[in-house]
Amino acid sequence: MNSEFYIYNNEAISVVVFAGLMKIVKSLDVARVFIVLPLLLDDRIVRKLSYSYNSMDDFFDDNAKLLVGFNERYLELLPITLNTINILNESKTIKILNDKIIYIENNKFDFNHDFGIRANKIVSVILNFSVLLGMQSTDLLYKNLKVQI
Repeated sequence: MNSEFYIYNNEAISVVVFAGLMKIVKSLDVARVFIVLPLLLDDRIVRKLSYSYNSMDDFFDDNAKLLVGFNERYLELLPITLNTINILNESKTIKILNDKIIYIENNKFDFNHDFGIRANKIVSVILNFSVLLGMQSTDLLYKNLKVQI
C-alpha cells in the first residue's frame, strides 16, 4: 500500500466516518461495509455526494469517471476497514451479529468534537450517502462498482 495513501486514509478518520454512517443507518450487512470507505474516503466523490441524486444509478452514471479504479481502492482499504470495524467493536460503538454490523445506541463515541476539515466534510454527506446506499442491493452495488475479489 502506498504510504501517502495510508497516511491520508487511516483508521482515525475511518472510525469517525464509519461511526457517523452507523449512527444514521443503525445496521449494515457485512458485505456493504467494505464499499463504504473506498467511496467516502475519496475527496472527489465526497464533493459529488453534496448534491442530491434520485438513485444510486444516477450517481454512478453522473460520476463514472470517479469510479474508475474503485476495485484498487477497495482492495487497498480492506485492512483499514477491518481495523476500523475492530476498533468500533472493541469500543462498543458497534457489534457484529451474524452477517450484520449493528450500531449500539448510547455508546461513548462523542460526535460533538471537531474532527477536522476533511472528516467534517465527509460527515456532512453521510446522510445523502446513506440514502443512496439503501437504494440498491449489495449484489448490484458490487456489480456496478466492478469489485473483483
